[in-house]
Amino acid sequence: MGVPEHELILVRHGDTAWSGTGRFTGHLDVPLSAIGRGQAAALARCLGDRGSYKVLCSDLRRTRETARVIASAHGATPQADPRLREEHLGRWQGLTRDEVATRYPAGYARWLEGDDRPFDGREGLAAVADRAVAAVLEALPAGQAPAAKLIVVTHCNTAIGLMGRLLCVPRADWIKIGSLRPAHWSVLAGRAALWRLLAHDQPPARDQPPARQDTPRAGRPLDQSA
Repeated sequence: MGVPEHELILVRHGDTAWSGTGRFTGHLDVPLSAIGRGQAAALARCLGDRGSYKVLCSDLRRTRETARVIASAHGATPQADPRLREEHLGRWQGLTRDEVATRYPAGYARWLEGDDRPFDGREGLAAVADRAVAAVLEALPAGQAPAAKLIVVTHCNTAIGLMGRLLCVPRADWIKIGSLRPAHWSVLAGRAALWRLLAHDQPPARDQPPARQDTPRAGRPLDQSA
């Protein structure tokens, strides 16, 4: 009680040309669309009013572009870390849902049922959480140092893994957390192994076009445009 808590803002990158198309992205380096660049500017206005933050991001272009705009509102330079990348989607990367369903029907059926373990060359959500949590915790001061304020610009499945692990949600229930839509953000506060979720899937500024709506079954990672 009374111990200052770190504040962690998880941000999903803005819209890309593949957002909402049902095409699996994973580690493929797709840039922001014009809508996504506008959303990044809206995020900068929205998050820029919250004070000074250190900014981390995945090293993929869509997150670096989003983070660069957000960091400018804090007079900061984003630090890219490959451990914050999206899940590697194996043989599915670059394919549409229909193509995956045709070429890998067994794996596609598993995915539809919410199976996020490794198959068809996919990395698996637990491995994503391992690397992403390590990157975030290393960026926070240790021991009794003053609490930190950190913005992490990342991807859909990576954000789910981070929240599931930090919030100590049972592993089987991670997909029930619900993913971040493009250019949306969540806030966690805590220290060590005790974290709380303060806000989830918050939108960018109201004066920007809405993020394209992904519409998979509830509780399943939205990794087709991640």
